[in-house]
Amino acid sequence: MAFPLHALPSDGESDPSAEFVSLMVQHQRTLLAFILGLMPVRADAEEILQRTNMILWKKREDFELGTSFRSWAFTVARWETRAFVREKGRKSWLVYDDEVASLLADRLASVPVPGLGERAVALRKCLAGLSPEHRALIVARYQEGLSFGECAERFERSEGGMRVTLHRLKTTLRRCIVKRMERSS
Repeated sequence: MAFPLHALPSDGESDPSAEFVSLMVQHQRTLLAFILGLMPVRADAEEILQRTNMILWKKREDFELGTSFRSWAFTVARWETRAFVREKGRKSWLVYDDEVASLLADRLASVPVPGLGERAVALRKCLAGLSPEHRALIVARYQEGLSFGECAERFERSEGGMRVTLHRLKTTLRRCIVKRMERSS
């Protein structure tokens, strides 16, 4: 993610472009998490993040400092995700629902980033270490609230196999979180 560093003031004066760059940098992880909620393939989500960053930069004059950058950026990301899905003609299993995207944006916009806590940060890092399919399983079961049977149907596995896989993933995540927490203290 390259940001135009030439926009930063060299003599310490307050510059709206510098403040804008700071807001962009500060919100990259949250933006990526939001886009991953809409587009579970990381490579696609990263491409959408880059497109979103370019549009945010081009439209920086439209943003009013002091208003919610996160809400504004989520709106741009939602439109970029929609355009990406339309452009690429993604697989039939991928359905973009604007209502779901709006709900996700509203929820994430109200989550205070600094107060996430060490355990949540460790969980996020551990989830990032999983394969895309395993992350999608975790999201389907625990974020979307699908039953084991619904997960099995979606991922074309037996219900028993799904239970075993999810149990192993939870164990892997628990161990990963404990290790990260021990390392950080």
